[in-house]
Amino acid sequence: MCRTGTADNTQFMVDENGEIWNNGTVTAFDDEDDVALVRAFSMARTPDGLIKNEWDRFVGDNEKRLVEMGILGDASDGGRPLVNVTKLQRLHNGALWQLFSDLMDVVKALPAEVQASLPSRMQERLALT
Repeated sequence: MCRTGTADNTQFMVDENGEIWNNGTVTAFDDEDDVALVRAFSMARTPDGLIKNEWDRFVGDNEKRLVEMGILGDASDGGRPLVNVTKLQRLHNGALWQLFSDLMDVVKALPAEVQASLPSRMQERLALT
């Protein structure tokens, strides 16, 4: 709860089932490479627990960018940085949409006979393009 002028406004709450809610005030990170930033987040938080592959070379050093975006706190003091869960959720949502969009661009480039064997929901979306 926070006070805005003379009104009390709920900004964040945990309900009786333990589900977490916030006021939904969000902005997207659509101008970012969300997928690379999600991977950079994992690399920054658990670098020794990841199985790396050939695509990691495209991630670069995005930990600084995560700090600039307010997703990771600054760890310049050597401590473990805090995570802004709300912004991380925005990043995850954006990454999912970017992946879907990229996938559908690839699907559109497939030959018609291959497209015909795709799941019906993909075929329906292709029919609308």
